[in-house]
Amino acid sequence: MKLFIKLILVVLVIGLAAPFVLKDPDGKPWMNINSILPDLRAMLQQGKGALDQAVDKTKSLSGNDASSSKKTKVHKWRDENGVWQYSDTPNPDGKSEEMWVDPNTNLVKSTPMTTAEPKSEENQEQKKSPHLPVPMTVSPDKVSKLMDDAKNIQGLMDKRAKDLDGL
Repeated sequence: MKLFIKLILVVLVIGLAAPFVLKDPDGKPWMNINSILPDLRAMLQQGKGALDQAVDKTKSLSGNDASSSKKTKVHKWRDENGVWQYSDTPNPDGKSEEMWVDPNTNLVKSTPMTTAEPKSEENQEQKKSPHLPVPMTVSPDKVSKLMDDAKNIQGLMDKRAKDLDGL
């Protein structure tokens, strides 16, 4: 058996080394080291290009590039109904405030988060009732069967885990 393993290893080494030693018709070996190693120069160029793209994208997202420093002139005024109007041209009446706005910023103010829920009878009834939310993919009469199926699947998974632990 040991002789058989040694013979297999010798055949394997010869089979792997032969393409590097044997010559093809033009006198060159069938394979060389460069044909199996990756082209490191090409890989370095790809890596450098990807790194440059990432740096450019980061600069554009952080606002450090030249295009983000341009600001836009905006005119702001209240109309006769008391509604704020924004335009790139001044108010025809001549009463407008001039503003400089960075186009890369968000002008929409966020709404404050409320932590307290309004106390209404409907909300309290909804909390007490075991009903599921309205937008569902399963009709309400099939929910109990779905829950039973999920419990059965969990039981099967637990049994399989126990069987695997016993191996």
